[in-house]
Amino acid sequence: MKKGRVAKKNVPAEKASQKASSWVQSTDEHQRRTRGSGATASEESSSVGCVNRHVSCSGEVKKERLRKASQFNLVYERGSSVANRFLVLKILPNDLGMTRYGFTVSKRVGKAVKRNRVKRLLRECARLTSIEPGWDIVFIARATASTADFHSLQNATQELLVRAHLLKKALGEQR
Repeated sequence: MKKGRVAKKNVPAEKASQKASSWVQSTDEHQRRTRGSGATASEESSSVGCVNRHVSCSGEVKKERLRKASQFNLVYERGSSVANRFLVLKILPNDLGMTRYGFTVSKRVGKAVKRNRVKRLLRECARLTSIEPGWDIVFIARATASTADFHSLQNATQELLVRAHLLKKALGEQR
C-alpha cells in the first residue's frame, strides 16, 4: 500500500443502494411530471425534436435521397451526364413522381472534413433549388469543389440543372 492512502472499508450493500437511489429519478416522479405538463407523451416527444425521418424540424417534407449502392449504380450506368469544372451530374428519369438525390465526393477532393463540407454545401444547393419531379440525380464533386465557396457551387449546380432542363419553370417562363 502506498503512503498517504487509507484502505477503504467494505461498505454494506444496503448503504450503497441508498446512496445510489438518492440521485436516480423514480418512476413516480417521472409520471407526476408528465401528468402535470398537460401533454401526452407523444405530444412531448414530437415537440422536443424531429421524430419522423421524412419531416424536418421546420415542418417541411424532406426530399428523398438515393441510399443504396444499387440505386447509385443504376444512375451511373443508365443515366446521362452534364459537367462543369466543379461538378458532374448524372441524371436518370424515375417513375416515382419525386426527385431523389445522391451525393458522391471521392477522396480526391480531400480528407473527411473537406469531403463532408462539400457534401453539406451540395445538399443545401439541392434543397434551395426547385427541380422537376421524377428524376434520380447524383451530384459528383470534382477535386476543385473543395476550394469553392457556397455561391460558386450554387451557380455551378444551377448551370448544370439548366443545361439538363431540370429546373422547374417559373410562372410565365417558357423554354
